[in-house]
Order: sequence, then structure tokens, then C-alpha cells
Amino acid sequence: MHSRDERFKNQAHHKAKPDPLYGKAHPKKPAKCYRPADFTYDAVAGAFICPTGKLL
Repeated sequence: MHSRDERFKNQAHHKAKPDPLYGKAHPKKPAKCYRPADFTYDAVAGAFICPTGKLL
């Protein structure tokens, strides 16, 4: 029936479109917080230094 109906004449044109749900995942954002590996330990002061240079 579809092959004879005029409404389905351009059906192949619509099937060739890419999947609209493919690749909709959110891109990964960089972390907003510092990680423990970002801090350095100062043995003389006995404290950690954050990446901005402040003594904790």
C-alpha cells in the first residue's frame, strides 16, 4: 500500500536523516574544586599550600 500512496512517495528522503537522539550526552565540564593532588605539603610549616599559594 505504501508504494502506491502519494503521501509516502518521499518516504526514503525522511529515513535518510540522522538519528536525532544520537550524541545528546552533556559534555564533561572541568572540575570546579581543587583535588588533593593539587596541594603541596610544607614540612617546615607543617601545613599544606593550596594552588593559589595560601597556607592552610
